Amino acid sequence: MSMSFFFLSVALIEIPISIGYGIWTGVGASGSVLLGMFLFKEPKSAKKLVLVAGIIFSIVSLKLIT
Repeated sequence: MSMSFFFLSVALIEIPISIGYGIWTGVGASGSVLLGMFLFKEPKSAKKLVLVAGIIFSIVSLKLIT
């Protein structure tokens, strides 16, 4: 967790906090869902995958418009 905060602070030197924090939280949320499904055998569903894809699409879109 400390490394995550460190890398966020490094990234915020180059990008605005609104974009950096949005990306940071989106990657954390989608990453934890995917790890749960594939590493810890949590139930998989098409709805979860579609919503995670939406988060990833939003992160990429945020980065592209800045």
